[in-house]
Amino acid sequence: MTSLPYADRPAIPTGFKDRRTGLKVMGVLQIIAGALCGCMALTTPLALLVPRRPGMPPPPTVASIAGALLMYIAIAVFFIWTGIGALRTQRWVRPIMLVAAWGWLAMGVFSSIFILLEGPRLARAFSAAQPPGSPGMTSAVITTIMVLTVVMMGLIYLVAPTILIWFYQRRDVAATANYFDSKPRWTDRCPIPVLGMSLWLLLAAFSVLFAAPFKVIPMFGTLLTGLKASLVCFVLAAFLAVLASRIYRLRIWAWWATLGLVFIGGLSNAITFSKIDLTDLYRAGGYPPEQIQMMQRIGLPDRITIMVCTLVAMAAAVVYLLFVRRFFTAPAANLAFSGEAPASVLPLPAGTAHPPR
Repeated sequence: MTSLPYADRPAIPTGFKDRRTGLKVMGVLQIIAGALCGCMALTTPLALLVPRRPGMPPPPTVASIAGALLMYIAIAVFFIWTGIGALRTQRWVRPIMLVAAWGWLAMGVFSSIFILLEGPRLARAFSAAQPPGSPGMTSAVITTIMVLTVVMMGLIYLVAPTILIWFYQRRDVAATANYFDSKPRWTDRCPIPVLGMSLWLLLAAFSVLFAAPFKVIPMFGTLLTGLKASLVCFVLAAFLAVLASRIYRLRIWAWWATLGLVFIGGLSNAITFSKIDLTDLYRAGGYPPEQIQMMQRIGLPDRITIMVCTLVAMAAAVVYLLFVRRFFTAPAANLAFSGEAPASVLPLPAGTAHPPR
């Protein structure tokens, strides 16, 4: 009798609920999100071709367009890559999505607090930024625009990451991926919180690298410009990449170095923006005067706001570093995270076994 390929598939164990359907749904949604970001990447350069009438904002700089283009491409690749992995029930997708979603939600909460505190000022600045001679918008229209903006940002930066965390944090999802993908994966090398720290350091390295073409970097009360600023960006990006690699390997010196970098970076920003404004930074970065004037009409965060944001971000980073400190123990204690025995995933319930391969 002919053997049917699907007849030999293993039965689902009773220790957990099969979540492959949910993984496939999330995979499709992530691919759709990646495709939308890809469309944004395709349309971003068109901003340079939009005709400008008198009184309209100046066109964006080529450097800003290039930065936005690279950002959309990176996000599109990320979502499509993880979406395909979710469709294939690969275990590495879960820790990656948890790291991304928690960071995404943290930025959303931080941005929401900023908007709530600065909402009235932003509304007044929005009204003042209208081109001279234009009919102007009523307060009702401005309020409607602000409300719609807040709702959209809430959906994108709060609701979306919360859904991802809710799904990927579930024990059944971890057990399903663990059951159907028993191969050692690179995400098994360290606990998920440490993996998140490593990946965010790597993201910071790329962000600093993208800032190099602007040839300006704030540093302890001054603005370093020109070739020196670009070289500092390259060196800092390389150092962050090394830290990301060593954090992934659970090296305690990398944890201390990251903690020191957080304090040094926060102190540098605090000193710098206590003396200069953002307009000075943009002017040194080569932004055209018309664009700087438009930013001033819209309204830029003042020095106190920047100082508060810097201190809050530094405090959050320190708290997180203290939280993950317990994973950086003696080398002999880190053998459980060597990749030979996955430690960042949940074990299968008693009485179940991985499917034959």
